[in-house]
Amino acid sequence: MSQAELEDVQQDADFDELCSKNQLVQVKGTKSTFRFFTDSAICMATQASAFQWSFQESTSYWELNSIQNSLFGAKVYKCNTVWWFNPNWIVEKIPPGVYHIYIRHGNTEVWSGEFKLYHSEGINRQEAAFHATKAFKEDINFGQNYNQVLNSYVATLDLSESEGLSCIGMEIFSQQNCIQNYLIEGSILVPATDLENPPSFYFPLKIDNNLQLDYSRKVKEMEVIRPRKVRDEALEQKLDKEDDEWYRKEHISRRRQQIEEQKLNGTYVENQEKFENLEQEEDTEAEKRIKKAFVEIWDKYDTNLNGYLEYPEFREYTIDIHKLINAPIDEQKIMQYFLRSDHENRKKLSQRNIQWLIEQIVELLKQQEAKQKECLEIGDYQELTAMLLNRYNQIQGIKGKVTGETEGNTHEDADNILSSQSKWCITGASNATAIINLDEEISFNCLGLLSANDCPYRDPVTFEFWIYESKKKEDGEGSDENSDEESDDNNEKNFKSLIKIENLKFTDRYQPRLFELSDKEPIKGSKFKLYIESNSSELQLSQIMFY
Repeated sequence: MSQAELEDVQQDADFDELCSKNQLVQVKGTKSTFRFFTDSAICMATQASAFQWSFQESTSYWELNSIQNSLFGAKVYKCNTVWWFNPNWIVEKIPPGVYHIYIRHGNTEVWSGEFKLYHSEGINRQEAAFHATKAFKEDINFGQNYNQVLNSYVATLDLSESEGLSCIGMEIFSQQNCIQNYLIEGSILVPATDLENPPSFYFPLKIDNNLQLDYSRKVKEMEVIRPRKVRDEALEQKLDKEDDEWYRKEHISRRRQQIEEQKLNGTYVENQEKFENLEQEEDTEAEKRIKKAFVEIWDKYDTNLNGYLEYPEFREYTIDIHKLINAPIDEQKIMQYFLRSDHENRKKLSQRNIQWLIEQIVELLKQQEAKQKECLEIGDYQELTAMLLNRYNQIQGIKGKVTGETEGNTHEDADNILSSQSKWCITGASNATAIINLDEEISFNCLGLLSANDCPYRDPVTFEFWIYESKKKEDGEGSDENSDEESDDNNEKNFKSLIKIENLKFTDRYQPRLFELSDKEPIKGSKFKLYIESNSSELQLSQIMFY
């Protein structure tokens, strides 16, 4: 065997030994990044304790603890108790490629935490493109592995298009809840060889042999993050100029002219545009209305008229837009909208950047209307109720007087339907009417009925709901104050029907059924009438609810 062949054999033997021992070799020129030799791949591991974060030096907040399975053979930081939670570290000199990111941590799940990435091409630590995702998307088995650390998946990082080495800053951030008893050792980047199938949720190491983990468990949903490149100054100026031109032509002149015209004819108001009758308009009209709302709500946050919103302003702006259409929105979705819109990576958005959101909102309105209509047509009240519960909040503490009218025997009074503590129960009749007089006027968009605690055969299968509208004329307009018809508050002519359902179904006890009465302006009133009917000679209802 030649000398070269002997050297190759020795190198192979050295490599096998490194892998068998899960050896760490520090990358030259880095603060705390290591090549990590495992049985399955050469990974990159970073020790978080080499870096600084808020309140780290105070032992009442953070302290160094010894654990059984420290990867780096050193103490790891334990969070005793802290509200501003931001442990962070930097993985340096990462070659181009795709990597699964595993956090090495223990004891406590930080459900409110965000996992943030700061990417910069080259080996300098200049903070560049910003990315955020939920740090804890799935349950982690910390309970059976107390005071030890484990590797759990958080995201997949695609650096395949990077030119040269990269640095990635990583941070787990939370300020919503007090974080306690959390261990953090750092992270491991595992080269990804298959993006078609999800990776293992836990990454096994020899040092972790005593952990009670299911290493066959797969990630439920793999999230691939592709950092954007840093733009140069010349391109930044070019984009600013394009935005300025668009903003000046499409917004400022039009808005100022519109405001002047409204002031001249006395129609100028401060209130935002409401989405009225969108479902009855053509798509182009709906888009016009949404564009107008986008502009007017934009003005609320773009107070200096520079044509840009940064993330905090964009967050409030997006929440306001979704309130107008009663659509739910969460923090992760807002962040996704911002990142998708900020395709130039400037950390600020112009109106030109978010034009795609107009189509998104129009489509959302169409889907809402179509789904609610379908649920009503096929009697799918379970899904309809779930949709409406996501959009509306129940009005609490409603008080008043309810008078029940029936030919049967009342066993529990009609007053009970204003709370869920009891029920209205009747025998010897299949139908009844309730006149509801509330102590105060309420504003609501949605009505709900709650099934009672027992006897499903008593549940209503038909109901109708009216609002009281006085027909009396103002004094001096020929009204007859002695007219029995007009003085009778319970006269049928004084009630307007808002909804009638004839195929109502309850499948469980204390089950809500919700119905939207208005998706625009709330309905206001304090007096109502409710008719309910069952398929038997007995009848009951636990509660009527307003949303």
